[in-house]
Amino acid sequence: MVRKELIKKDLVKCCDGNGVAHVSYWLSDEENSPNMNMVATLTIAPGDSVGDHTHTGEAELYYIQKGEGEYHDNGKSYTVVPGDVVICYDGDSHGIISTGNEDLVFHAVIVAS
Repeated sequence: MVRKELIKKDLVKCCDGNGVAHVSYWLSDEENSPNMNMVATLTIAPGDSVGDHTHTGEAELYYIQKGEGEYHDNGKSYTVVPGDVVICYDGDSHGIISTGNEDLVFHAVIVAS
């Protein structure tokens, strides 16, 4: 399979966050494997966020490509910058806020646990 274009969607108040998350899905729902729920690149403007949410039956990994953010991990906050990898395991909660002067761009992968 070869995908020539990403599937783009804007999520307003993603997971009860602020602003808009611009999401570029790498695969359609039909193209994901049974244990892969999502592979995407997200872009959020300074001050915007993906709200804190819990993963059940799955885990999510973020790879920070550009910008700076504040990552929430089960009630604790961490500064994230390009090259950082964070993971939210099954039953845990997380969220992220774009805190820098430029867009925060990160890749997200959700897999069934």
